[in-house]
Amino acid sequence: MPAEVRAALLSDLPALGLECGFDPLAELRAAGLSPAVLRDPALFIPAERAAQVLEGAAQTSGCEDLGLRLAQRRQLAHLGLSGLVLSQQPTLRAALETAEQYRHLLNEALYTTVEEHDGQALVRCQLSFPDAGARQTTELATAAIVQLFRLILGPSWHPQQVTFIHRAPADLITHRRFFGCPVSFGEFCNGFTCPAADLDRINPAAQTALAEQLRRLLDALPAPQEREPMDRLRSTMILLLPLGRASLPACAQALGTSERSLQRLLDREGTAFSTLLADLRAELAQSYLADPRLSVGRIAEQLGYANPSAFVRWFKTRFGQPPQAWREAAFPARPERLGPGR
Repeated sequence: MPAEVRAALLSDLPALGLECGFDPLAELRAAGLSPAVLRDPALFIPAERAAQVLEGAAQTSGCEDLGLRLAQRRQLAHLGLSGLVLSQQPTLRAALETAEQYRHLLNEALYTTVEEHDGQALVRCQLSFPDAGARQTTELATAAIVQLFRLILGPSWHPQQVTFIHRAPADLITHRRFFGCPVSFGEFCNGFTCPAADLDRINPAAQTALAEQLRRLLDALPAPQEREPMDRLRSTMILLLPLGRASLPACAQALGTSERSLQRLLDREGTAFSTLLADLRAELAQSYLADPRLSVGRIAEQLGYANPSAFVRWFKTRFGQPPQAWREAAFPARPERLGPGR
């Protein structure tokens, strides 16, 4: 079963269509979604189809900042009861942990990880499906996490720097205004940096008793439908690849199971972890190479290679030619060229 998101993600699509000049119903139909998703924000829809709607609308309208324009319209109510629970957490760190606990009620496709080093925190925002062609969804997801920070730390909070893997739009006005900090593109990850101390700042609006009551309401909701084990493994591998940790032991740990149990699953499916990893890398590599401004070096990083040359050797073995030659053959009409560097 594919990862799902609340239909509330698209609630403001009609208003955005009037602003940017696209037909929201046409975009929904093109992605195979019913107009009913606009009437019932509590519905859950496939995340990849929601991404298709946003990318299609951005292409139709020529609005390269569509994801951020949608983020600007989002309110706490878009998150439903889960949003109220998050707003009552004592610290941002507690809110992030709660968001992960109830991710099935918010956005199954978005994973957020925090890395802390020398007083700095790097917040990675990653989608659980190949996201090279989902720049609007990626920017919306990153903006949603920034809004969570502002929910706890106040509306004037802003990151120190925001980074995206994809290429820059022609105009950065909306990005700079929304994030309130430098925004760079063609970088090693989607996310942002901030002082690590921000994670433990006290939320003055938090009410512990209210938070517990709301948690009990959430816990009483029906359990989410379990996703297929191989779907969960695939999503986990996509998340761990850029960290260089897409190994069987690391995936087993992330999935909360044992290496032996994960190996038994692979045996039942008639495949090996190395085969699954190679096939996934091949799929992602082709997806990333579709963006002419994403360098081979950056693609190598996203696929978990320590250096571009190792990726180039693997790609040549898999596809019979180096990645840049494959890109030029697959997309001959695109003039942009990037070498193996960054």
